[in-house]
Formats: sequence, structure tokens, C-alpha cells
Amino acid sequence: MILQFMKRIQKNELWNVAAQLSYYLLLSFFPLMIGVVSLLDYFPVGIDMLMDVLESVVPDPVYELVVENAELFSGLRGRMFSVGFIVTLVIATRSSVAIYKSLNHSYTAPKRHFLVAYLISFGITLSLILFVVFSLTFILFSNRFILQFLTNSTGMFWFFRLRILGMFVVFVLGLSAMYAFVPRIKLKLKEVLPGAIIATVLWIISTVGFEIYVKNFGNYALIYGTLGSFVVLLLWLYLVSFALLLGNEINAFLYERKENLQKPLYF
Repeated sequence: MILQFMKRIQKNELWNVAAQLSYYLLLSFFPLMIGVVSLLDYFPVGIDMLMDVLESVVPDPVYELVVENAELFSGLRGRMFSVGFIVTLVIATRSSVAIYKSLNHSYTAPKRHFLVAYLISFGITLSLILFVVFSLTFILFSNRFILQFLTNSTGMFWFFRLRILGMFVVFVLGLSAMYAFVPRIKLKLKEVLPGAIIATVLWIISTVGFEIYVKNFGNYALIYGTLGSFVVLLLWLYLVSFALLLGNEINAFLYERKENLQKPLYF
């Protein structure tokens, strides 16, 4: 079974597809950040809250790069319906197109018309931005609610542990939604949950491991100068892209083994 899965990864060229996806994610990273920040004025969430969550899910060099541009993001708040915001969404949608194609490729699903695929990808971009903002809002209010009942150090200890668990659950749910609704095939939650959990675990391992590597061995600033932070961002996005694609590949592999059908239910 493991050998079959490894052959599937090689056949679908997952490493190469992850490299392509990481390139588009790099181009879309800051436009997506701008899109999220543009929405913050309409929710009780400040940019400090966004930075706090980012610090927990990205390596330190990537976080520092975002912090350096935080002033730019802050200056763009309140421009939700501006032309610039729409242009930002269009640019960010390119990465969603890459995600859409990659996830459907694993299921060998028939292609949709280009315009339909692009509109779906645009919807993915909007959904991603809204998901981030709503998740931040949920974390903010849940933190306030829980902190009302904590009065000692033991309670604070468990609060931070539960917060990490909560963020893990949010990531799993977000990936599950993407794995379930993006491919042009009817999938149930239980069919996409294994890949979502594994992808989230790999995200955490790759982020922590990559951060340790950069701090102790990878002096990219010395080699690439001012471009060092962008090189680190690109390499991290490659690891994240591979984790995302691997989770979907696991779901597709398990689905085909379970159904053993030549013609799955496309829509």
C-alpha cells in the first residue's frame, strides 16, 4: 500500500507541482495579506491580533518579513471596495487557480471551462480571506471568554495549550473544507479528514523544523543579502505546498481504494 502510494506521488510529480504552487503562493502572499487587512475594519480584530496568530504558524524569518511590511498593510485598511482591493484579489486568485488545478488533478477529474474554473478560484480566494478574518474573530472572543474564568498560573497553562489545540482544529477544518469542495468530485467530510489532519501535522513539523534549520544552519541573509527573507519565504511555501498537496493525494488514494470505481461521481 505504501509502495503504491509512493508510485502515485512519483507519477503525479507532486514535488514539481508543489514547486509551481509555491511560486504562485509567493506572488499571492502579500496580496492575500492586504486582502485580509482590508477586511479588518469591518470586524473587531486589530492587525496586532493578525500578527499574533501569524507568529504561531509561520517561521520567524517569514514573520519578521511580514512585520517589516505591517505599516504598509495598516495604511491600506478601510479600502474594502476600492479598485486596488479588487486588483489585489485578481492577483491573489492566480494561486487559487493553481490550487484548483492541483487538487482536481489528483482525482483525474474532467476539466471545467476556463471561465468557470476561474470564477471558482476567485471564490476560493474570497473564502480564504473570509475564513482567516472569521477565525481571528472567533479566537479573539473565545480568548476573552475563557480568560474571564482564569485566575491562576495553572489555568493560564491550560489556556495556552487549549489555544494551540483550537488553532489546530481551525486548520484541519479549513483544509477539510478545501479538500471537500474544490475537487470536482462528491466527497464526504470523513473522506477528506485524514488528509487534512496529516497536512496540518506536516505543516507544523515543516514550520518548526525549517525554523530550527534557518536559525542554526541556513544563513540566507549572508548568501542572498536583502533577498534572504524572500528566499526563506519561498522555501517555506514550498514545504507548505507539498504538505497541502500530499494531504489531498492521501484522500484521493484512499478514495480510489475504497470505491474501486473507474467512473467516480463528478458534478
